[in-house]
Amino acid sequence: MAAYLPGARNQRDELRPGLDARDLLDGRGAPLADAWCTGTSVRDFVRVMDERPFEEEAVRSVFGAPPEGAHLVFTTDDAEQAATAN
Repeated sequence: MAAYLPGARNQRDELRPGLDARDLLDGRGAPLADAWCTGTSVRDFVRVMDERPFEEEAVRSVFGAPPEGAHLVFTTDDAEQAATAN
């Protein structure tokens, strides 16, 4: 995704990266180069206007079905467990 990260300037003239989900769901953007990931974090993102997640059908149409037993969404509980592990 780093190859395709559009942005806009904020009031302090700093670049604020952004991502348009329509590009993602329409298959537009840079190709996945030098990436060997086995999943996606897109399920962790929500729409700003109503905080709803991407529809699972849309995620699967772009990224395919997740592997059996995959951890699909990183939650606050997961973060707390990771912070206290070891």
